[in-house]
Amino acid sequence: MKIVTSAMIMQHGLGGPGSPVECSPEASWKGVTFHNLGHSSFKGGTLAKAFRTSCNTAFLKKALGPLGEKDLEDGALGETARRYFGIGLTWQVGVQAWDGSVPVSRGERRPPRTSARARSR
Repeated sequence: MKIVTSAMIMQHGLGGPGSPVECSPEASWKGVTFHNLGHSSFKGGTLAKAFRTSCNTAFLKKALGPLGEKDLEDGALGETARRYFGIGLTWQVGVQAWDGSVPVSRGERRPPRTSARARSR
């Protein structure tokens, strides 16, 4: 999802590859705490470094505050996923496929887990 999140950040003018970010071990949003693998962190990096090192918290911090100010934080990721990556749309690929989904955030609960089952199209 970092590819989709990166596209969303750039689409909404919140940053680009060279934009400064802070990668803290944890970040909270709407009552849910997110963390990086091994609680890794760094200071003084860029969005490109956050992408390269898989820093989840840098992406959260870079997007959610500014998107909240625009009243877009709950649906922007799903919109970017659908519009530019086809996630959540009906794919016609000739075999069973499940195209995934990015649900709108509902706040103080974890998003639903997706199953590994395939949908027939």
